[in-house]
Amino acid sequence: VYYLSPEGKEIKRVIDDMVRPNGVIGTPDGKILYVTDHGGGKTFTYTINTNGTLSNKKLFAPEGSDGMTIDNQGNVYLTRGGVTVYNKNGEKVEVIKVPEGPANVCFGGKDRSTLFITARTSLYSVRMRVSGVEQQSMTELGFEQDIIHTGAGELKITFIGHGTLMFDFNGKLIHVDPVSREADYTKLPKADFILITHEHGDHLDPKAINIIRKEGTKIILTKACAERVTGGIVMQNGDVRNIQGLKIEAVPAYNIVNKRSNGIPFHPKGEGNGYVITLGNKKVYVAGDTENIPEMKRLKKIDIAFLPMNLPYTMTPEMAADAAKAFKPKILYPYHYGQTDPNKLVNLLKDSKAIEVRIRKMR
Repeated sequence: VYYLSPEGKEIKRVIDDMVRPNGVIGTPDGKILYVTDHGGGKTFTYTINTNGTLSNKKLFAPEGSDGMTIDNQGNVYLTRGGVTVYNKNGEKVEVIKVPEGPANVCFGGKDRSTLFITARTSLYSVRMRVSGVEQQSMTELGFEQDIIHTGAGELKITFIGHGTLMFDFNGKLIHVDPVSREADYTKLPKADFILITHEHGDHLDPKAINIIRKEGTKIILTKACAERVTGGIVMQNGDVRNIQGLKIEAVPAYNIVNKRSNGIPFHPKGEGNGYVITLGNKKVYVAGDTENIPEMKRLKKIDIAFLPMNLPYTMTPEMAADAAKAFKPKILYPYHYGQTDPNKLVNLLKDSKAIEVRIRKMR
């Protein structure tokens, strides 16, 4: 079994101890690979490492297969005599009898709930109560993406909408303020990290969190958010944590000018967080809901910044430009901009040649 790098420039053997490997299939999150040794009569699982190598080989099933597929419950289908179904724990749960020896299997049909089985002389189909797995790409789901090169690999930024983002870096998925109104999270990959800036409903959505949360997901959040989401790591303004190799700094996010009718700021000081995340040699600043506060202007060496820009809750384009001129991010994305025209920020910073303003679809 060989690994071909995404850019097609590197190929290397990753399995060399099988008699005759044949079928391979991976889990939708890209973390587990099933490989069947048709010649040896066994099927194994491997952990897929970030560099494309495989590790942690385990016996999955005591039979080989010609072809294989996987369904949305994690069941794996092997073809040998009939179609044998194993659950994700390697326990045999079903045998689908076929009139002649099967060769390959796949899910298809409009709802991907038909199992197609190729055999020696015929093609068979079986309607199923499960469906096949097909992880749509973010662009297919309608989201824009940018790729930033860092010293430790590519950072892929997905612009979900409003104040909601997703970062894919070095095999880790980082969701920022996931909310159901911006995306169908059943179609998005599970999170390794979830960052919540504050408790307002357009930033904190326990339902969305529960959909993308898995065993081991680290949730970084504020004290107020922790009252609605259990098992998270509370960070306060000024805290710095290194969590599973990811450096996260919680920075202030609050209003000075914009206030409610009772005089209380929409976002009081000390309650919300912005986050500075170090990804390889890049520092990414997600401001959260804030104005151009002094703490923001004192930030140093920010490579990528996300600044909010809508009234009355965050900043005007003039406020965002004032902040950007102070801390000088190399790339600036306006986000959380509602009905504000982000091109106004481009015009305000047209003479700031060190700052590249990028506008992405965030409405």
